[in-house]
Amino acid sequence: MQEVRAIKQRRDAVVLLFLTAFLMIFALCRPMVAASLGQKALILAAKNVVPSLFVYAVGAKLLVGANIAALLCRLPTHGMRRLFGISEAGLAAVLVGLFAGFPIGASMLAAFVKRGEMERAEAEVLMPFCNGASASFVIGTVGGVYFHSVRIGVLLLVSQIMATLCVLILTAKKRRAFLPIRAPLSAEDAPFFSVFSRAIGEGASAMVSVTGFIVFFSVLSGAVSYLLGGEGTFFSAVTASVLEISGGLSAVSSLDTGERLRVTLSAFFLGLGGFSVMMQAADRADAAGISMSFYPVGKLLCACLSAVLAFFLR
Repeated sequence: MQEVRAIKQRRDAVVLLFLTAFLMIFALCRPMVAASLGQKALILAAKNVVPSLFVYAVGAKLLVGANIAALLCRLPTHGMRRLFGISEAGLAAVLVGLFAGFPIGASMLAAFVKRGEMERAEAEVLMPFCNGASASFVIGTVGGVYFHSVRIGVLLLVSQIMATLCVLILTAKKRRAFLPIRAPLSAEDAPFFSVFSRAIGEGASAMVSVTGFIVFFSVLSGAVSYLLGGEGTFFSAVTASVLEISGGLSAVSSLDTGERLRVTLSAFFLGLGGFSVMMQAADRADAAGISMSFYPVGKLLCACLSAVLAFFLR
């Protein structure tokens, strides 16, 4: 076991060293290109990501502070929770994650685990399903701005939600084994002004973190595309989407292919999220000791099913 851990640590160290060396050498050799990529990413985050995400981030913090899991115990949600194989806290995280955007659902899972309202095992298998793109981003940015069609944005959102719910049902049996047999423990109530001010402060901090991830992975994807022939190619669009979804979907929507293929690819990458989103979720998960081992499998299932749904719904 120790040998396996040592091998993984050496592998991670090699990857980090390679990534650091690549970006630093690129920035030294092409400083203007690197600066331009970072500037474009900052503008993208400021125009299309932060405005649609900040309110959701604050709202999620307020819901956790209001003991939403305990409140759901008083509602007739047993059938829904049994169908999806989730607890009251899990239901709250899934519902918010379906519409609020990444990494809001992941932040809620981490908060619930820290407060003792959810088991780490449940949070681990729910992480891929609570970390979707926000309704505002999908409809307003991807649909309205990238595809110039709100209808396509709605189609992509419906595909994402349907895929997530279907995979939740298909994997419910795995989670039912550790569903709590009692109501979740309510954390100590905090004063209203304390919850409210903390929610805004933590929401603002989250936006700084999200922007940092977007800039880093946008520069990385831009550097790779630059070295492999520039933007506008199918390969560069796929690479950008795998690394950072906000700019990647803009590239996918501009490909010189049929609309059905562009919509299907967008649905796939929205379901997948990309490395930037995964790292944001991992950052939140690590703070609560939640494993990310199931995350890639769960997101890949959602991505494939979302793409299939978008293809036929289109």
